[in-house]
Amino acid sequence: MLSINLRDYLKLMRLDRPVGSLLLLWPTLAALWMAAGGVPPVSLIIIFTLGTFLMRSAGCVINDYADRHVDGQVKRTQDRPLATGQIRHRDALLLFTGLCLAAGLLVLFLNRATQLLAVGGLLVAAAYPFMKRWTHLPQVVLGIAFSWGILMAWTATDRGLTNTAGVMFVGSLLWIVAYDTMYAMVDRDDDLKVGIKSTAILFGDLDRIMIGILQISALMSFILAGLQLGYQHFYYVGLLVCAALFGYQQYLIRNREREVPLSSWSYTSRACRYTVLFLIRAIDGLNQRVAQAIRWLALFMVLITVTIVVLRYLFGVGAIFLQESVMYMHGILFMLAIPFTLRADGHVRVDLIYSRLSQKHKDWIDAGGHLLLLLPVSVFIFVTSLPYVSASWRVLEGSTEVGGVPAVFLLKTLMGSARLPNACSRLSENADMDYTPIAMFTVTFVALLAGYPVALTLGGVALLFALGGILTGAFSVGDLGFMPGRLFGTITNQTLVAVPLFVFMGVMLEKTRLAEGLLESLSSLLRRFRGGLAITVVLVGMLMAASTGIVGATVVTMGLMSLPTMLKQGYQPSLATGTICATGTLGQIIPPSIALVLLGDVLSNAYQQAQLNMGIFAPKAVSVGDLFAGALMPGLLLVGFYLLYVIGKGFFDPDSMPAAAADDAPDINLMQTLSSLLPPLTLIVAVLGSILGGWATPTEAAGVGAVGALILAVVYRRCTIKMLGEVCDSTLSTTAMVFFILIGASIFSLVFRGYGGDDLVHTWFENMPGGMWGALAIVMLAIFLLGFILDFIEITFVVVPIVGPVLLAMGIDPIWLGVLIAVNLQTSFLTPPFGFALFYLRGVTPPEVPTTAIYRGVVPFIIMQLLLLGVLLAWPSLATWLPGVIYG
Repeated sequence: MLSINLRDYLKLMRLDRPVGSLLLLWPTLAALWMAAGGVPPVSLIIIFTLGTFLMRSAGCVINDYADRHVDGQVKRTQDRPLATGQIRHRDALLLFTGLCLAAGLLVLFLNRATQLLAVGGLLVAAAYPFMKRWTHLPQVVLGIAFSWGILMAWTATDRGLTNTAGVMFVGSLLWIVAYDTMYAMVDRDDDLKVGIKSTAILFGDLDRIMIGILQISALMSFILAGLQLGYQHFYYVGLLVCAALFGYQQYLIRNREREVPLSSWSYTSRACRYTVLFLIRAIDGLNQRVAQAIRWLALFMVLITVTIVVLRYLFGVGAIFLQESVMYMHGILFMLAIPFTLRADGHVRVDLIYSRLSQKHKDWIDAGGHLLLLLPVSVFIFVTSLPYVSASWRVLEGSTEVGGVPAVFLLKTLMGSARLPNACSRLSENADMDYTPIAMFTVTFVALLAGYPVALTLGGVALLFALGGILTGAFSVGDLGFMPGRLFGTITNQTLVAVPLFVFMGVMLEKTRLAEGLLESLSSLLRRFRGGLAITVVLVGMLMAASTGIVGATVVTMGLMSLPTMLKQGYQPSLATGTICATGTLGQIIPPSIALVLLGDVLSNAYQQAQLNMGIFAPKAVSVGDLFAGALMPGLLLVGFYLLYVIGKGFFDPDSMPAAAADDAPDINLMQTLSSLLPPLTLIVAVLGSILGGWATPTEAAGVGAVGALILAVVYRRCTIKMLGEVCDSTLSTTAMVFFILIGASIFSLVFRGYGGDDLVHTWFENMPGGMWGALAIVMLAIFLLGFILDFIEITFVVVPIVGPVLLAMGIDPIWLGVLIAVNLQTSFLTPPFGFALFYLRGVTPPEVPTTAIYRGVVPFIIMQLLLLGVLLAWPSLATWLPGVIYG
């Protein structure tokens, strides 16, 4: 019993050498475009592409089956799986049958004439291998088989078999006979020994002349087809390139020596491989250089934003051009940084399983993901952006505002080109339930666990479902046409422009190491209290969370600064690690928070959609300031819970922490404490106060905060060109990661809604026991569980847009819902064994502290989180009162 070897089967189908499939694909696709008079329907492109690969593989299998007794005697074919016995003959026939059936299923989606042609094409393809024994013209039969797709393409577009179709068919036939005769020249001596016939044997010494005649005739046929269709000069430039390639092939076979053509093809293949590698490395180098250049846009965005604020509030001057410049810099920053961040593995993965795999298995996952997910996403965005970009270029689109940026068309061009460096019926009350959206979620969940980058998994899986739906008629191609508008809307979204500015501010404050001085000063101030250092960690963690808004950065920074000292002073490892973990996650809820900025924008869109669904055509919006105000009191209350726990722990369990310092300890330097406390506190109050007071937009406030952080770095003598570059690099990578997930989530939501997923969710929630409260409980539980494997960004961009409109249509206050989601995600970040904060801290914890100690330490804080959730559910006014007071 022979073991099944996947590699042998791939070799049998020539999938290890896809050049032959491409030689079959290009004429077919060219004919499809020519027959359609432009871009053909996407469904036809998919059917003919898949069918080409399936039938070429089937042809290779039946060819090797027919030649199984002679391949071993021919040098070029002696290592083929059937010739060496690696695959049984019966298994090869089964594989051939399966490939033909799969291709036949595709043909069922085409018209009757094309189906009849497909039957004829199958007979020709199956007959080709046996023609070598009966005639010297097997290459002609191969040419007919390879060119048959041209005829099918013409009939599939309902144009019928026109004269042009016949001309293209003849041209392709002549071209294929020419190049396959060159292959036959390599095998000529062996073919003569075993009795195989070919055009190379038939032509004899006239082979080069006959090949030249065939090539010239093919070119003349292609020229005639172009004239019949009225093609312009670009078409004929392409034919000139073909003529040059024909000349090069004549050069390769000039000596007719048996080894020369083979080695020449080998050299050609190697040259092509090296060319591809060179191009890949060149593009990779270009990506790195582009990233090194555009990273400074983050700094320019900060400086220009502050200039806008100064001009507006000190001189009363509006600066539309500068405002739009910041917006477009933001678009350039994240669009061009996406391939660089992908190359640097800077995109988020769910690595619960991936991190435990060997490098070989990781490479397989990445390679498969690139083929199945990255390539479709890249091609989709590029193709769907072309009409959008083309329309903008035709009118040289500029700003809609007087004095705005005049070259909007250049920015739109990046929407498609930035991807090049990387590749059903609706549900209603009376309709049958469609579970495709559920299948989408299930497949996406499994793919995420495999460890491929989240953004590409979301977009790639959605596109695979969309393609399947297009083939079956269950999904409309038109639904995908909304993507370019969504993408450009992301670039021009003023709220989202604040994200890179907040990231810049947070990273800059982290690099200045203000937290170290603050921790030292406050711990000195509170050392006469039992647990003074733990209290200090909570307070400093709160300030760090408010100033950086980055959970991972806060947890790691606090762990490095305070954990060794706490352990040295005698704190229980569980108490020390639990306190650091919990305070590090405060960046989720204490404003100004990046999580709240993203959540505010998504909730605002969901709220407006809910109002439109209810017939309110002048919908209200939810601002980031609303969410900041709503989260402020719950965040401070949570900090109060933490402080009460630490103090109570010291009172009821004094052995868990060191005693207070003696009364004769040195006096505390109050001025030093204030000098460490006031700068970050002033910065936070200025940023948050300007947003809550309505004096500045989130983007303007973030810009001012970023400049403030830059000034502090200069004052503390930490600002260097190298440090600025590192801050800009971090801003670049984080921004690209966030917005690439947003793009992937947008594709996912488009396909989800195209399959009626919104209606499905709405129906579920309406029929759920408990009404609004039952639906809210299910959503909170789902978000809590998803928080174990997904970051807040993925949940915000994927889950909230789906469930948000339904919950808000039930009458739930959007601010209350946003705060509940933020607290819920913060809780899941702490919950063992998958909480993100636990992983962050484990990476900087001394080896003598076991992971179980971290798990035990966070349990009391999880209880406090759940207590806060209960308080918010019981008293929604805790989240809605302050926004009502501030904004009315």
